[in-house]
Amino acid sequence: MTKWTKQEDALLLKKRAEGIGYKELLQYFPSKTQDALRNRFYIINNNNWIDEERISYFDIESTGLNADYDYMLSWVIRTEDRDFYDCINKEDLDSGIFDKRICESFVTTLEHLDVLVGYYSSRFDIPFIRTRCLINKVDFPAFGEKKQIDLYYSVKFKMKLSRNSLEAATRCLGIPGKNHVKGQEWMKARLGDRESLKYVLKHNFKDVEITEKLFYKLQKYCRFTKKSI
Repeated sequence: MTKWTKQEDALLLKKRAEGIGYKELLQYFPSKTQDALRNRFYIINNNNWIDEERISYFDIESTGLNADYDYMLSWVIRTEDRDFYDCINKEDLDSGIFDKRICESFVTTLEHLDVLVGYYSSRFDIPFIRTRCLINKVDFPAFGEKKQIDLYYSVKFKMKLSRNSLEAATRCLGIPGKNHVKGQEWMKARLGDRESLKYVLKHNFKDVEITEKLFYKLQKYCRFTKKSI
């Protein structure tokens, strides 16, 4: 994806506000095409608030789907310049705190971010983490403090696939990397096996990586709202 500078974005917005058409705009952007100018204008005109936010991509792995009976195994957050992550260990399980420590580290990492981009995250990841934080007496961000973008709905309403899963969307768009954790590894990870937890964390990283790539693929077709986590 071609990188646009802030100066180019400002010039494009200014000239469009002056009523200059895309064909005439080529004199100001000789390296761009009309389609590129049109697409970029749509993105910055509808999603320019994102450029002012500290955006990140995230995913969690858990032992199951219900936060009152299950717990987080790991989480990964990717920002513009680095990756943050944490994973439970055998000591967490043996001491009976389960995912309390990694709930705390997740919330601490959120202090430096504005927007979380995930997949089916508004229906699973965020409610799961919030519930685990409540159970563990960890202070999760209040309504309005952080924003989220759930790409599941971008896929559901902007594409027409046999399934609206992350795997189906990334495979369709030629984004490699989606894999599945073997059941045996998952079972051993629940018990705190070090190598199995590394295996799950690697899967966690992969999902975040392809979520970021999917975001850039879909960005110009979507208008993202400032929805709270």
